[in-house]
Amino acid sequence: MDIRLNKRLNKQGVVIAILHTIIILNLTIDFFFIH
Repeated sequence: MDIRLNKRLNKQGVVIAILHTIIILNLTIDFFFIH
């Protein structure tokens, strides 16, 4: 596997993980404010 491609995939994985964390936090905050 190409090392550069692997680094790019790892970077995308980190960005996706951060986005998922932000979405989960937003849903949790919305849930607490609604209830």
